[in-house]
This record gives sequence, structure tokens and C-alpha cells, in this order.
Amino acid sequence: MPIYMVIFECKSSDKDYTGFFSKIKEIGHPWSNDVGSTWLIGHLGNASTIRDILKRHLDKEDRLLVAKLARKDAAWSGFSTMSSEWLMRHLS
Repeated sequence: MPIYMVIFECKSSDKDYTGFFSKIKEIGHPWSNDVGSTWLIGHLGNASTIRDILKRHLDKEDRLLVAKLARKDAAWSGFSTMSSEWLMRHLS
């Protein structure tokens, strides 16, 4: 299953983003959140589909980036053994 990186920036300090986080967990199988506002999710759709689903839960001022990851073009550092194993297991 393709893995997508979802990065967001919340501009509104008084908005409740619970729905956004719940939706990421709902559509991402598997999902991981080891770096602040960056999530990695497995999804059979494409980046545009994921963006359209998630942006409904954000304000217009918020920013969202969805990008497909590939193992051959991915590198990381400073992650726990468990997180690194997750990445190696799920990146295709």
C-alpha cells in the first residue's frame, strides 16, 4: 500500500482540530505520527483525494501538504528503532 506524508500547519490557535486528527487515523491504514505535525499514512487513493478529505477539517488559513513516499527515495535520521522498522516495513 502506498505511504503518504501529510504535513499541516494550523494557523488558528482557538480551533479544535480533533476532527482532523480523527480523520487521519480513519483513512490511514497504517498511520504513524512521530514528528509533530507530520503524519505518515497508508492509503490506496492518491494525494489529491487525501488532501480533499482532510482539508474539510481545516480552516482556510491552514496549510496542508500531501506527498507520496517511496522507499528508494526516502531517508531519515534520529527515529527510534521501532519507528525506523515501521518505515522500512511500510515504504514500498
